[in-house]
Amino acid sequence: MTAALQQIVEPKPEVVRARVALLTVLVSPYRHPLFKCLQSRLTELLILCSASADEACRPWTTSYADLPSFVQRGFKLRWKRRHPHGFSIPYYVYLPLDTLPRLLHFRPDVVISGEMGFRTLQALAYRKLCPRSRLIVWATLSEVSEMTHGKLRNWIRSWLLPQVDAVLVNGSSGASHISRFGVRPDRIVRVPYTCDLTTFLGIRREQPRDNKLRLLYVGQLNEGKGLVPFLRQLVAWSGKFRSPEIDVQLVGDGPLRQTIESFSARYRLRLQIVGNVPYTHLPKYYANADVFFFPSLSDEWGLVINEALGSGLPVLGSLHSQAVETLIKQGKNGWTFRADQDCEMYSAIERALSTPADDWKNLQAAARESIVSLTPEFSAEAMLAAIQMVL
Repeated sequence: MTAALQQIVEPKPEVVRARVALLTVLVSPYRHPLFKCLQSRLTELLILCSASADEACRPWTTSYADLPSFVQRGFKLRWKRRHPHGFSIPYYVYLPLDTLPRLLHFRPDVVISGEMGFRTLQALAYRKLCPRSRLIVWATLSEVSEMTHGKLRNWIRSWLLPQVDAVLVNGSSGASHISRFGVRPDRIVRVPYTCDLTTFLGIRREQPRDNKLRLLYVGQLNEGKGLVPFLRQLVAWSGKFRSPEIDVQLVGDGPLRQTIESFSARYRLRLQIVGNVPYTHLPKYYANADVFFFPSLSDEWGLVINEALGSGLPVLGSLHSQAVETLIKQGKNGWTFRADQDCEMYSAIERALSTPADDWKNLQAAARESIVSLTPEFSAEAMLAAIQMVL
């Protein structure tokens, strides 16, 4: 089919006639395709970022000249929160100072504001000053990720959320949390995390060798990811049973790097820490693995689950990650456990690493099938539907 004929047969997606301002921390590599989809389907899009990649301590660049994005003036606050699952995490609050003036200058029909902090309060002020405008809150959270928040934050949300026109959430856990604050179910729209899976879907998948399994983790090396407890259970299982040779590779960096290295040396675990790598280099690490593990103690989503499934990797993952809770079906495309329960983790490791050779092909096929439709276009359509609903 020629390009000209294809344009006739396949009509272009409808443009939503709306000026939209999107308020977020920064443009990340995985959200770039989503934002490009939105840009192509809206009359006009303006992205206001609270921080640059350097300010947000991210190991990748966010200089996307093809998007109408601007870094706002402001500052950030940092402190630590103690999670009920037994770890501390650094917490950043970004306070952009010029949100309201920029919105008044741009005059959007709809504002989509990430999280429920200072930028959203300014967006609500714009909503009050311009009654014909609409406000959508993009709440990237889960019930587990919000367990650290106290009464004051919950009171603010109870006051704020009934005044907005819609709320975007990652999945069912996020929807359950938001519904506690008086938001009607028909005003909660699910927009799961997505990324461009083209390269990951193109990875050629082979069955694991009988005498060797390669486990992969991609992400930060911090307490919240539950890596040390998981590795401890992995060592316990491999030492108790006659098991295949196990290689563990971790792609990423963080404050637990030395702890994990010393743990590996102590227990003679075949483990390699690669460190941070460019986002475009990740597919080669997924290609050289058999199982992806993600023992997170608290994650609002976990986009690496999308990447692993797209690569054809079954996932050994914690239900405290909303991506695992949403996407992984026990024994179909992976194995699940609660990361704060050692016995569950041990049992899941046993089930995964004892998988018969004949089952791997079905697991790999099911992994890809479970994620192939979850594209940036899918999430963009959900966001556009929310925009049309509030208008």
